[in-house]
Amino acid sequence: ASSPVVKGEVVDLEGVEFGENVFIENRSGERVSFAEMGGEFFPRTPDGRPLIEDTRVLIVKKESDATAGTSSPITQRGAFARNLVFAVGLGILTCVSGCPGPTTPPTEINIEVPISVKDVLNWMRSQQDSHTGLVESYDNTTDSILWNQASTYDQALAVITNIQGGDINSARKIMDFFVQNWDSTHGFVNFYVTSTGLPGIQKALAKHQGSRVHSGPNLWIGIAAAASYEATGDVRYLNLAIEISTWAAKVVSHDATGGIVMGPQDDTVPWTKIYPTEPNLDYAAILQKLLAKQDKLMTAEKDLFEAELASVKKSIKVRYNPKTGILDRGLNDATKALDATTFFVLTFGPQVIQDEFGIDPDQLIAKAEEYFGVTVAVPGIQGTVSGFDFTDPDFRGPVVWFEGTGQMTAVYEVMARWHETLGHDKMAANYRVKKDFYKTQIDKVKREYPDGRDAVPYASAGHIQNFVDGWYTPSDGPDGKLAVSVSGSSWRVIFDGTYNPMAAKEKPASSPVGEVKEFSRSLPQYE
Repeated sequence: ASSPVVKGEVVDLEGVEFGENVFIENRSGERVSFAEMGGEFFPRTPDGRPLIEDTRVLIVKKESDATAGTSSPITQRGAFARNLVFAVGLGILTCVSGCPGPTTPPTEINIEVPISVKDVLNWMRSQQDSHTGLVESYDNTTDSILWNQASTYDQALAVITNIQGGDINSARKIMDFFVQNWDSTHGFVNFYVTSTGLPGIQKALAKHQGSRVHSGPNLWIGIAAAASYEATGDVRYLNLAIEISTWAAKVVSHDATGGIVMGPQDDTVPWTKIYPTEPNLDYAAILQKLLAKQDKLMTAEKDLFEAELASVKKSIKVRYNPKTGILDRGLNDATKALDATTFFVLTFGPQVIQDEFGIDPDQLIAKAEEYFGVTVAVPGIQGTVSGFDFTDPDFRGPVVWFEGTGQMTAVYEVMARWHETLGHDKMAANYRVKKDFYKTQIDKVKREYPDGRDAVPYASAGHIQNFVDGWYTPSDGPDGKLAVSVSGSSWRVIFDGTYNPMAAKEKPASSPVGEVKEFSRSLPQYE
């Protein structure tokens, strides 16, 4: 029997007749039928321009007046193409729940997670390479240097996000790449080429392995590895977390206060002479997580990590600036940095901040709101958007950093739960109101794709310098809209729940249905 083909059903490319009614679409929205490909392996747009080789292409529809019989390559609604011979050859992906047309709602997935989480996970699937498992960090940017690039920090966030959403399979694919590529001498580089797993941008700057290495991204992989172990019980992930922490203790230099430096090796910048706060908070987070599993550690590891944690805490305490009421960006660096506050709260929690560091947590948050809170106009968005800047924006106009705003929103949840334990219901409710407010602000700017995927921009403006001595936000896309990011999208998912990935004893929420097969693409495993 034949049945009409519905827009949004997934095409199994093996055996497809490349007729004019089968379309693909690249991530910039350019659409082309297979009939217009001219017999070439890589498709071209109708005006003859080749689609970029590493562009992921979405199979979007078969015209509704077509029919499919028992031998049809069209799969059932919500299922996946099982033999994507052509797609794998191109390095392209299908949508995880089908690819509905612009007027078709996304296929429902029978899983008890918020719809926004599902749609973000769908976007991450479209960013994930089937061979390496890595997730491309940005979409919709004209900065070609960022194309096909997977930030190591972003990979850690993607692992945690997938675990939170119940997609253990995709989390494992990312994590397994890092298990297989760990180098106990050099560590992980800051960026990898998404499609090959080779060192990515900054490769001309370092003396080894072709790319720059910083402490923070490595430690975040350790945090993600600990979360992966907690979610799966796979001891390889626990071993990687231990290895990374040992590397930080023994390979990365420490400053005079006991904190770790920016990176293990100098290149065009003397990273071993830069003493930032944020990586030390990352380090404290993974050390606390491992020390919460002392029965899994050898005595020498336990002793080393306890000594390192005491040293790092001492170093962090020195970085508190009583004049500003927050932590400085680094040792001898009084620059204000939002993540020095957000990661401080997420790592230690308000009770430890109060008891061990002697800092009033509510005053800390109030100062962060004072310095970093901004309201800006965003192109294409009606009205204004409020959020938090990277820093005190006295050298440029204000910009909302959506990743950092997501971090701050997660902090509000931590503060609310703390006040609940103290019986301060009014304070807890106040923090929850703030959490809900900034959630709506982020959702104002999310990019909604025609097939139902959602992604969050990196910042409210493209090509804006984050710090006076920092780098630039990704440029807007060819459509004039903001570039979207794994980091912004990940923190949107993280704060949507109650899991704090930096806390010592919290575990990720277990998947509602185990390993969510509905999210898993049937593609060959990489070697």
